[in-house]
Amino acid sequence: MSPFAYETRLLAQASSALVDLPVGADRAGQVLGDFLRRAPLLVALGVRVLVWMTPFFPLLFAGRFRLFGGLSGEERVEVWSRALTHRRWVLRQLAMLYKTIACLCAYDFDAARVG
Repeated sequence: MSPFAYETRLLAQASSALVDLPVGADRAGQVLGDFLRRAPLLVALGVRVLVWMTPFFPLLFAGRFRLFGGLSGEERVEVWSRALTHRRWVLRQLAMLYKTIACLCAYDFDAARVG
């Protein structure tokens, strides 16, 4: 499975806000594509659904009626800080999963070198 350009753009925007480093869409696409090829089918589909939920995070976590791409950098960071401290365990865990993927994108992790 290879990621769509829309997915890589969403992942790059969210990753840049999560780790406070610029993450390019090409790097996000490379990491996401590698992950989707190696992960079991249900895990890959779950991560894809999580990425497709990104535009709606401001509504879920901050109560704002704007899409994620329309927020400023500070507002994106605020959405993530609320997500990571949300009172519902499932939403906190989804945010942590996203943060893990963002770290893989930002810090030049290469799965081919590891295993």
